[in-house]
Formats: sequence, structure tokens, C-alpha cells
Amino acid sequence: MKNLFYTIAKSIVEKHENTRQKREEKEKEIGLKRIETEHKHDALIHEFKKRLLDEVIDEFKKNHSPKFEVGDKAVTNWYGNGDSWEGSVSSLQSHTPYRGPIDVEIKNVVFDYSELSEYIDTANERGHFDEIELSSEYSSFKIMLYKIDYRSKMSWAYTIKVVGDDNEHWRYSWRENKLLKPKSEEVKWSKKAYKNELEAQRLYIQKKFLDEKIRKQIEKANHIKVITA
Repeated sequence: MKNLFYTIAKSIVEKHENTRQKREEKEKEIGLKRIETEHKHDALIHEFKKRLLDEVIDEFKKNHSPKFEVGDKAVTNWYGNGDSWEGSVSSLQSHTPYRGPIDVEIKNVVFDYSELSEYIDTANERGHFDEIELSSEYSSFKIMLYKIDYRSKMSWAYTIKVVGDDNEHWRYSWRENKLLKPKSEEVKWSKKAYKNELEAQRLYIQKKFLDEKIRKQIEKANHIKVITA
């Protein structure tokens, strides 16, 4: 009887173990298939991304010529709007001794589509393209991307140097909206505005100095008045 109980218990344990192993193997198989599908999906999105970038870059270059050429002079757009990708001109000049609009020379012209490329990669990582199946057409992906202002994520860009300064302050390029034509109205008024800004700062410092001087004179006068009273 004891052997019978042992045999039945062993059988139950073995059956349970077999069931557990089959379940784990099934889960592993499902996991591997999911990973395989994800890899195929990422490869598809990568293929679509490359195709789209080729198209939109070609379209942009046909419709937008670079504003500057190598050797041209430009002025930094000190009062222009900053952006989350490149920051503001003040931040780009922050590690240099220069403030305000400065004269620079164009050393190289490049096309910058890095923001659009990263946008697509990030959108894919966040699952924005999950609805695109392996059987989907490229047009589905293209429609999803055309819902954003993709043109704002591309630009002609320029490596620059400060006129009269041989130091290489920026090894990276600046996007076109960060630079102005030297004889433009924007340059005229931005340089005037910065000159006025410096003058306002000078007057403010002078005012603080005079305020402190007056305060001390008043304290001295009050002190003399108390003594002679």
C-alpha cells in the first residue's frame, strides 16, 4: 500500500512538472516570436524612415536654397527665437567671450536633418508606429509622418567662425534661422537694440552707485545733525 501511495504521488508530481515545463516552453516560444516580430517591425520602420528621409530631404533641397555660401559673412541672430533642439543664440554663445549680435564667417554648408531622424526613432520607441503592421504599405507610414510639420525639423546649417578671431568656438553647425544677412533690417535693429541694452545696464549700475552715495551722504548729514542738536 505504501508503494502504491508513493507511485501515485510521484505520478502527480511528474505530471505537474511536465505541465510546468510545457507552459514555460510555450511562454518562451511566445516571447521569442514577439521579439522576432518586434525586430521585423523595427527593421520595417527603419526602411520606411530611410525612404522618407531621402524623399523629404530631396524635396527640401529643391525648394529651399541655402541662404549663405562658404566665405559669406553673417550676423548671429541674438534676439531670434530659441528652440528645444538647438537652444537660443545666447546659449550657443554662452561658452564664448561674445555677447549680442556678432559678425561671423561661413566656413562650411551642411544639411541638418538630425532632429527629424531622432523624432522618428523616438516615436517608434514610444509605440507611435505600432499600428503599422508588417504587411502595411509605405504610404501608411508616410501619412502618419506628414501629420507633423516635418519641414521645421530640417534646415540648412553652417559651421562658422568669429570674424577676426582664429579660435574655433563651435565645432558643430548652426541652423539657418540663427544667422542673419549682414545688411538686413534685422541686423540693423538688433545691433541697435543691443547697444541700447548695454547703455541701459551701464546707467542702471551708475544709478545704483549714485543711490548708495546719496544714502551715505544722508546718513552723514543726519549724524552731524544729531551731534549738533
